[in-house]
Amino acid sequence: MYKQIAIPFFFLLVVAFTFFAIYRMRKPKEQRLSSKRSFISLLFLWYLCAVAALTIVPLRASRTQNLPNHINLKPVLRSYHRFFDINNAGDPDALRNFYGNFFGNIIMFIPLGIFLVWLYNKSLGKVMLIGFLASVAIESIQYLNMFAGYYRYVDVDDVILNTLGAIIGYWFYKKFLHARKFTRL
Repeated sequence: MYKQIAIPFFFLLVVAFTFFAIYRMRKPKEQRLSSKRSFISLLFLWYLCAVAALTIVPLRASRTQNLPNHINLKPVLRSYHRFFDINNAGDPDALRNFYGNFFGNIIMFIPLGIFLVWLYNKSLGKVMLIGFLASVAIESIQYLNMFAGYYRYVDVDDVILNTLGAIIGYWFYKKFLHARKFTRL
């Protein structure tokens, strides 16, 4: 599985870094980003490539899983019932998978909130909107991948949790990083 993600990740990374280098070289010297800001921008690109590789790139294992209910459009309810069904069944692997999915969706978007406010000084409302739209885009691509034979689970709860992660990232930056000299780019 790691190989299935690593190869597309490095491909995306090479393409993104190439475009960034071309963009930076085409700017006049006086309009170029500072070295520190360029480094932070490259970290942001690295993060975006990692998210794309983890969420958008189809996995071979998902090619054979044609689940009848692979789309959840009911916010919170299905996850709530799934949690209690798993908990009552006493299946530790399923419970670990549930928690990994739940907290993984939040943690995955925390850097987005941090980078948006750090690099672009976005307001909370814009961070929420960008987090929401990015998550909807990911879920839409996962849905469209279904027509190519890749059945990744499309879940409205992922959108909610990803948006929450972006909000937590914004809050974390404002609470802990903004007050320090960390913010000067």
